[in-house]
Amino acid sequence: MNPQSEEELQRRLKELEKEVQSKEVRSPFQGFIESESIKPLRELNFTSIKLQLERFMVWYKNLSDKKRLIVLVGGGIFALGLLQALLKLVTGIISLAILAVLLYVGYKFFVSKKLPRQ
Repeated sequence: MNPQSEEELQRRLKELEKEVQSKEVRSPFQGFIESESIKPLRELNFTSIKLQLERFMVWYKNLSDKKRLIVLVGGGIFALGLLQALLKLVTGIISLAILAVLLYVGYKFFVSKKLPRQ
C-alpha cells in the first residue's frame, strides 16, 4: 500500500469514529420501552398483523425443505402446548366453580340449619 492511501484510510477511519460517537445509539427495542410509542390495544390495526404475516411467509418460503419441516414441527408442538395450557386453565376454572357450588350447598344444608334462629 502506498503511504497516501494509508493516510486516506486513517483519516476516513477517524471521521467514521467521530460520526459514530456523535450519533445517539438507539436500541431496536427502544420504541417498545418508550411510553409515548405504546399504543392502546384498540388502536392496533390489522395491517401490522398482515404485514408481519407476509414477512413470515416470505421468510418461510425462502427456507430449504428440511428447515421448513423443522419450523412446521416446532410450530405444531408449540401450538399443541399452548392448547394444552389453555385447556388446563379452563379445567381449573370449572373445577373451582364446582367446588364453590359444593361449598355453598354444604354450608346451606349443614351449617345454616344448625344455627339457632332468633
